[in-house]
Amino acid sequence: MDVSILIVNFNGAAFLDQCLACIEQSQTDLRLETLILDNNSSDNSLAVLQPYRDRVTLIELDQNIGFPNGVNYLLPHATGKYTLLLNSDAFIEPTLIDTLVSVMRADSSIGVIAPQLLHEDGRLQVPGNPLAHWVYNTKKPRSVRFLSGAVMLLNTAYFRDTLHGLDPAFFFYNDDIDLCLRIRKDNKKVYYYPKVSATHIIGASSKTVKHFVLIEGYRGGFWIVKKHYGRLAYGAYRCLMGAVFWIKGRWHWCFSSPNHREHRLVCDAVVQFAIHGNIQFSKLTRS
Repeated sequence: MDVSILIVNFNGAAFLDQCLACIEQSQTDLRLETLILDNNSSDNSLAVLQPYRDRVTLIELDQNIGFPNGVNYLLPHATGKYTLLLNSDAFIEPTLIDTLVSVMRADSSIGVIAPQLLHEDGRLQVPGNPLAHWVYNTKKPRSVRFLSGAVMLLNTAYFRDTLHGLDPAFFFYNDDIDLCLRIRKDNKKVYYYPKVSATHIIGASSKTVKHFVLIEGYRGGFWIVKKHYGRLAYGAYRCLMGAVFWIKGRWHWCFSSPNHREHRLVCDAVVQFAIHGNIQFSKLTRS
């Protein structure tokens, strides 16, 4: 097998058909396998996947274990030399897989490679900081600091045996930041290849869940700083985030709408992270 495509799905029924159709329309002689893990979806994802059961490997879970743990669950089943991580709300163009594999084959210094990402209307989608628009607004391939995990290709042996998959300390968000940091620390390239593209319906999965997604995003940010930037930076980050979100939380207490109540919960959770440094999964995050 040449390429194992790993898809972790949670309530992505609205996008799965198009996602899988794009894979099947790939223009390549490479041998592909598609492995899908369903994270206990509450929509009709399984019904949408029913016609594909003879063409994909489908694993159904009775709980939501999150995205990184879902990828790690699938990884031992991957038999391809390369692994393509693909969000269920991402739609690849026909030449993408063939092109990315060819580039990675030609340069062993590449640790991970990803295409240009576009919004539905064709606008450039900038991963991470919007201020980095100039980095990604190009057709020239280049090494970058960060790539979105929506679509990325890695050598399977390197991903599984050296990197040991994604960090299971994350649940949703930030795992791609951590992965790119670890690859760069291993002196491998994080390589942006904008000559091919994919359309990504950004945030589609997170729209199906509530405020704990925001809490998880901030929790993951604390873990990124603690893991990669040292004690001093982590202490400063805790002080800054605690102060900012304490002020924001007090402002949201002035209002009684459901939206403000949700934001108060988020602010209170971030302040607790900052005060106690307890950034393990909460029951709220796992809901």
